[in-house]
Amino acid sequence: NNLISETIKQLDSMYQKQNDLSGSTCIFALFINKNIYIVNIGDSRCIIGNYQNKIKLQTKDHKPNVKKELQRIYQNGGLITNIDTYRVYINEQVNGLAISRVIGDNHYKGFNIVISNPDIYVRNILRKNEIMILASDGLWDVVTNLEAINFVNTRINKMGLSTIAKDLVYYAFRKGSMDNITARSE
Repeated sequence: NNLISETIKQLDSMYQKQNDLSGSTCIFALFINKNIYIVNIGDSRCIIGNYQNKIKLQTKDHKPNVKKELQRIYQNGGLITNIDTYRVYINEQVNGLAISRVIGDNHYKGFNIVISNPDIYVRNILRKNEIMILASDGLWDVVTNLEAINFVNTRINKMGLSTIAKDLVYYAFRKGSMDNITARSE
């Protein structure tokens, strides 16, 4: 876990040196021996479910109104606004950031208000009846965890996972997602 966290910290530092004001959430999984390490920053999400449509694991989004995020932001002098959604607020020139952890977004960094520290979930390797979905926030803005697992389950015996992932992206787009949408299934 320390190696993963340190690597993310170095990536964020390299990104900040580019003086680019954009940023990104991050979700990925490492399969090491008999474990899966799921790394989450922001509001991209990983869920693991089974063929019976039960959610076995779900990462937690890093939103400013989540209790532990809100406490850290306020304790370090940050502010949160709620106009269209909860956002970390820094000044009148910036609309605010709808997430509390991110890689990049340099103008929000400092004072431990918006951070790049990942949450790392560790669990045993997938069982034969389990499905893992990794997707960006654009999918989760319009598709629930259970809906995504059900979507995959209804197609799992009919097509390959890459086709299902692509169809899931199109499904979110048709449902009206206005954000970036990427998905991968395992």
